[in-house]
Amino acid sequence: LALVDKNIMGYIASLHELATTERRFYSKLSDIKSQILRPLLSLENLGTTTTVQLLQEVASRFSKLCYLIGQHGASLSSFLHGVKEARSLVILKHSSLFLDSYTEYCTSITNFLVMGGFQLLAKPAIDFLNKNQELLQDLSEVNDENTQLMEILNTLFFLPIRRLHNYAKVLLKLATCFEVASPEYQKLQDSSSCYECLALHLGRKRKEAEYTLGFWKTFPGKMTDSLRKPERRLLCESSNRALSLQHAGRFSVNWFILFNDALVHAQFSTHHVFPLATLWAEPLSEEAGGVNGLKITTPEEQFTLISSTPQEKTKWLRAISQAVDQALRGMSDLPPYGSGSSVQRQEPPISRSAKYTFYKDPRLKDATYDGRWLSGKPHGRGVLKWPDGKMYSGMFRNGLEDGYGEYRIPNKAMNKEDHYVGHWKEGKMCGQGVYSYASGEVFEGCFQDNMRHGHGLLRSGKLTSSSPSMFIGQWVMDKKAGYGVFDDITRGEKYMGMWQDDVCQGNGVVVTQFGLYYEGNFHLNKMMGNGVLLSEDDTIYEGEFSDDWTLSGKDNSGLIEQVGKCSLLPYFLKVCKALVLFLL
Repeated sequence: LALVDKNIMGYIASLHELATTERRFYSKLSDIKSQILRPLLSLENLGTTTTVQLLQEVASRFSKLCYLIGQHGASLSSFLHGVKEARSLVILKHSSLFLDSYTEYCTSITNFLVMGGFQLLAKPAIDFLNKNQELLQDLSEVNDENTQLMEILNTLFFLPIRRLHNYAKVLLKLATCFEVASPEYQKLQDSSSCYECLALHLGRKRKEAEYTLGFWKTFPGKMTDSLRKPERRLLCESSNRALSLQHAGRFSVNWFILFNDALVHAQFSTHHVFPLATLWAEPLSEEAGGVNGLKITTPEEQFTLISSTPQEKTKWLRAISQAVDQALRGMSDLPPYGSGSSVQRQEPPISRSAKYTFYKDPRLKDATYDGRWLSGKPHGRGVLKWPDGKMYSGMFRNGLEDGYGEYRIPNKAMNKEDHYVGHWKEGKMCGQGVYSYASGEVFEGCFQDNMRHGHGLLRSGKLTSSSPSMFIGQWVMDKKAGYGVFDDITRGEKYMGMWQDDVCQGNGVVVTQFGLYYEGNFHLNKMMGNGVLLSEDDTIYEGEFSDDWTLSGKDNSGLIEQVGKCSLLPYFLKVCKALVLFLL
């Protein structure tokens, strides 16, 4: 051991002090558990379901802490009969287990306090508490006989937290028994700081809970029911008129309440909650007309708060910034274990990751976005889900789908979904992409403003289905337009030519698997105008085609000289009808 000779006895004495006080502490916790907690849990009509659940959680965390202390006391007895190396102390070696257990217990008891748990226990537990008042005072170490029973019970449940100060004190005593330059001294010193730091931190958490409870007692009843949550803590509020809404009506009432997870704007009997994870606050300069002004930006609203003085402006800006930063970190303001220094406060990032459900925007109403944000708007990679099952996953820019992304749209009638994978611009499909329809069709090509536009390939069905076909060519505003090729694979027929408004229009060629060939003009999917028709037996007809199936021209045998005077006319009519059926 790196002990100074004269401090060996001090080291042993400090170890015995720790072991003795730990056994006493365990005995007290066991008494509280068996004589107070268990009887309380067995009472009927303890209050709301939430209250009962919170009390059960307190009891569970208390039991866990009690077990840990009991095990620690037993380990200290063994330790005193062994080598007694400081680094082997359980409280040192497994400090994170102790720190976490005390933190979890404090969280459960402060949540119970915030929800008015002690007040709700008053009525169902009054008889039990009156009968055991002397026991309560003895266990809680409250000597004032005028102290109310609920206050005694409150003190009793917070009693375990005080043990952290004792750990810090004993560890510091042990540290002084070693040379300052020794690793044992440094380890004991650091651990002592950790326990003391946590004790102070949990003390602040208790005060925050008591401050929040006092606020709920004065807050309007209906809003309390909707806003009150076990983990929610009050940071500051504007009832002293230190903060007001810019351009508010003369007789309007605007009350701003900053919690650890949200900024609430209350007006008479209504209120709105702005989650801190998606809230941005920045000071307004005097040049911008913002004397003592704070600009608040949220995904769907933007407003300016005016403080009464520059000092109030600084106070609110700091409070909001710190609360937002802490909400984004998802942790308390407790320094990391092993560090005695306080957390360095910083401005919350303009770009961040957060989850938000829209309530106002018509296009996004009730949709939930989870991803990257920039100054109040989705920006970067994220996932957007609608209640009806629609989902977009990909890149965003300035609040809109922009870049590469994947979009799914359920089709309830077919029990399938449409699926698009490709590029977006300003919230719409734009650029190269692949759209798979619930019907089985697949389009690969260019999009613009959510429509097929440009060159693309549309496949309908599969080779094993009844009507597989393929179109490759130009599209304008979601319709075939310009040059394109339509191939009916099942029937073995192909059209190559011009299109307009989704129909064959202009010059084109039709070829069938039976050897029929037509080249000429088309109008509204029909052969109309000049054209050449070639049959499988090399018979050629060249002339005018009309809408009423009449032909005007001659064939290669010279037999057709005028309409209606040719034995081949029925044959050509049959051919024409077959081609038109293909086009339709």
